[in-house]
Amino acid sequence: MKRILPLYLYCGIVVLLISIAFGAFAQPASLADIKIMAVSPRTVTLDETGYYTAASTGLNTVGINEKTYLQADPTEENEGNIGAYDWSINSAPSGSATTLDDPTSSVVSFRPDMAGVFTIQLITEDLSGTPTLAVQTDIIAASYIGTGTVGDNTPGFPQCGLSGCHTGNVQSWELTGHGTKLEDVMNGWETDHYAVSCLECHTVGYDETALNNDNFYDVAQLLSYDLNQIPTLANAAYTSRTVHALDPDTFSTLPSELQNVANIQCENCHGAGSQHMGNPAKIAAGTLDVGVCARCHDSATGHQQHVYQWNNSGHPTADEAGHGSSCYACHSGEGFIEVVVEGNPAPASIEHPSPVTCSTCHDPHAEDNDHQLRIVGDTTLPSGDVYTNAGLGGLCMNCHNSRRSDVGDTVRTNRRGAHHGPQADILLGVNAYDFGFPYAEGNSLHTTVVTDTCVACHMADPTESGSGIITPPPVGGHTWMLSWDGGTPGNPADDVNNAENACGSCHSGLTTLDRTARGDYDGEYSLEGIQSEVTGLLRFLRTDILLRFEGTEYDADDGTISIGSSDFNNLTVEQKGVLYNYNIITEDKSLGIHNTSYAVQVLQRSYGYLTHVDLSMANPEVDLRGGYQGILFEFEDSVQGWGFGSASPFDAPTTTGLPGAIGLTAVTNTSTFGFWSSAEGNVPFVPGKIYRLRATVSTNVTDPTQVPQLRLRINDNKAQSGMVLVVGSSGSAVAAPVSGGTSYTSLFYPPQELAAIANPTMVISFDILNFDPADDPTGTLLLDSVQIDTLEPSALGTATSVASYTFDTTTEGWSFGTAPFAFGEPTSTSGAGTLGLTATSNTSNFGFWASPAVAPIEANKIYRATFTVSTDVTYQPAVPQVRMRISDGSFQVGSVLSISSNNTADSAPETTPKSYEVYLLPPDGLAETSLNAAFDLLNFDPYDSATGSLLLDSVTLESFDATGIR
Repeated sequence: MKRILPLYLYCGIVVLLISIAFGAFAQPASLADIKIMAVSPRTVTLDETGYYTAASTGLNTVGINEKTYLQADPTEENEGNIGAYDWSINSAPSGSATTLDDPTSSVVSFRPDMAGVFTIQLITEDLSGTPTLAVQTDIIAASYIGTGTVGDNTPGFPQCGLSGCHTGNVQSWELTGHGTKLEDVMNGWETDHYAVSCLECHTVGYDETALNNDNFYDVAQLLSYDLNQIPTLANAAYTSRTVHALDPDTFSTLPSELQNVANIQCENCHGAGSQHMGNPAKIAAGTLDVGVCARCHDSATGHQQHVYQWNNSGHPTADEAGHGSSCYACHSGEGFIEVVVEGNPAPASIEHPSPVTCSTCHDPHAEDNDHQLRIVGDTTLPSGDVYTNAGLGGLCMNCHNSRRSDVGDTVRTNRRGAHHGPQADILLGVNAYDFGFPYAEGNSLHTTVVTDTCVACHMADPTESGSGIITPPPVGGHTWMLSWDGGTPGNPADDVNNAENACGSCHSGLTTLDRTARGDYDGEYSLEGIQSEVTGLLRFLRTDILLRFEGTEYDADDGTISIGSSDFNNLTVEQKGVLYNYNIITEDKSLGIHNTSYAVQVLQRSYGYLTHVDLSMANPEVDLRGGYQGILFEFEDSVQGWGFGSASPFDAPTTTGLPGAIGLTAVTNTSTFGFWSSAEGNVPFVPGKIYRLRATVSTNVTDPTQVPQLRLRINDNKAQSGMVLVVGSSGSAVAAPVSGGTSYTSLFYPPQELAAIANPTMVISFDILNFDPADDPTGTLLLDSVQIDTLEPSALGTATSVASYTFDTTTEGWSFGTAPFAFGEPTSTSGAGTLGLTATSNTSNFGFWASPAVAPIEANKIYRATFTVSTDVTYQPAVPQVRMRISDGSFQVGSVLSISSNNTADSAPETTPKSYEVYLLPPDGLAETSLNAAFDLLNFDPYDSATGSLLLDSVTLESFDATGIR
């Protein structure tokens, strides 16, 4: 009777067989790859173990008998997990006797003794002793053959430049310094102290320890040519050329066999070529690996230290900072060449991206630009801004920019802000957030006076260099560093800077990068270095950002502040702009050196928008770069120092406020008057500037003809002069606020005599006046936001004449009037070039002269009225109050400049005519209506002259384009 196995045992056997078939019990994958090691002359010289005895390029194609090094390169996830190494030569050319020197070490070396392919194998064991699958790599050994046409010698095939294979590369290579190096030296173009030791890097494959491969030294031995002749000939040729003005051709005296392998040729970078014969698998492909260049550009003698310097820069780890299509262009050598140099789309992936190495920036085959740089000159940043006169530094700017095409969009939507390394933007003075108005100054003087920009300063000669300097401080040259902390970040005593070499040509005698600033930018009551001042500004800004913004984190290593997406979305646009600006200036890394004025302006303005307090308020001596930086009041979580007030005998409105607005609600439509005013001292007086007040006001009144009158005021803290923007419900009430909010812009050019007041400042006010029985008796006005900043007068552009009045013989259509209230009426005079108003009382006089209608008001225009006024009162504190007005014909909106005799009355008219400016930006809906001007006398002050006269000598009306001003 047959025994039948249970079903589950059948299933188990099947699974076992399938597992065996598909390798479930096979060896695990290797814990490491094989890396062909590059060994530089520096490594050989400084190696205390004696293991590294010969330099090597790290290529897979080498000369016969050249020492070749291989290293076990652990995969990322297996660092520290390898217990043992088992190296072997899996295959070699027939007859080879080559062996590996230490097959159980992580690094092995050998000298391939024959031409052909040597397959090297590595088996690793994990920490438990389990062996892994073998990995292999091929080393191709060959002889050197020379290439191209050198001197009068024309070698035959196979040569790289013949038969059309690499003709273009060879032709361009011949024009480089590499292509004629030994030839130039021997013909006396370079030096009078040439030595045999120099030949190692100026010829093909030179290696005194590797014979029988036809390298330059090997050929010289075969020819019994004494290499000491070359320095003798070269130095004599230099003397002939420089002293005797002769033109020696010493190179042609070399045997043709040596000429064939002279200079720095293809095989120096691609390996010995006798096995190639057109087969790409038998020659080292083009590589960006720094080891190829290090073979000659990394000595410990102090002569060639470019790679040592590069190793002390940030470029060797550039590939670690970003992998991915959008990152490759600047974080991999392959991506930079493909995208930036060639202009092709970014690759989707790069299997083994190189960092930014020598060949990333320097083209080994071409001399189109100085130093064989791949690209130089003018650079267009992603924002569209063009950096001109960049010179050699234009190469750097292709990566060292903010990578932001639209700052406004980035600020609103991207919590990461500007990309790392925005140095080009900062130098050019662009792409920081300006909160709606341009910074006073843009590009740094460095952009126009420093030839080759980045390169001139960052690649200046190192502090220590030359023969015998083995490990100099990593500053200057290819470190691109201007300073080094001595390896001890907390100890400034051992810091090293390269200020003298980098900056000394312009800033003679400078020994520190922290050059003394022109002013106290951070308000710490002391004049420090630029970098110290900017550090102070960053510290102030950082402290407040971390206190005020939820979800922020400070990275002490790079100084930046990050924020989570949800907390970022809770910030206002201005708050996002502050965070963006902090990080872009921090990421610039120069602490203001690249563009002092721009960096300081950005940080000072950001501090003002964050705290609503200008730095000059904390320290009146602070140097505000670009003048007053502006303050934004949004009333999101406080009244920001504003206070409520009212005036007797009028009825006080009720107040409302927060979050997002401060409000005034009328209690009657015949006698309500009250106001909110900013704290005194928030807004400084800035001589020579036009103040711009931009406010958003809303209301709960749906009928614009019933909205209570709105006034927005700005005046000096002594109330000597002030501008009032008046918006009423007259006519069609086009200018009146609406429920969704209406924006108003008012300009004020204060009398410059205010500078005579001790610490003059400006105060902003927001008023409700409900004196019109036709208006809503309980209407509310809400001030949603107010922004105050300054403009250069030149920002208005070119003026267009509208009207002019001189009153030489007539009133020119101006008419006298008084208000229909219980005020005393001044007397009026005209003729002899003036219109006059003379008080008859110093308690209740009010009257005015008004212009005829000036038509039409045009859309998108700013209007300026310049009033020239004098008085017969010789004591300024006794001059009656004068008002100068400009408005539309129905007075739906108007600007009123008021000059009072308060305090010292520095702004008041004098017996000599004085000019005042009044600005009006009418809303677009008032286009085609008339423009009017008026001149008032108000004498309500018992201390003023009861019979004083005000004389209007002339008025001019002009218009400007309002684009960019609103």
